[in-house]
Amino acid sequence: MAYILGFFAADGEMFINSEGSRYLQFTSTDYEILEKIRNLLLAKQKISLKKKSSKDHKDCYLFQ
Repeated sequence: MAYILGFFAADGEMFINSEGSRYLQFTSTDYEILEKIRNLLLAKQKISLKKKSSKDHKDCYLFQ
């Protein structure tokens, strides 16, 4: 769990929508890292691809 907390502190975000629901999001260019976190959390949510916004950026993956 310390690994997940450290990763969240560096590359995670928390959102609260207009209804008050809370969401955690992890972002990485490495799919395998997010897959490892998803498995450790026993989560079933998909890991999605976010295409790069410019030529200077890399594609990244989101786990929410």
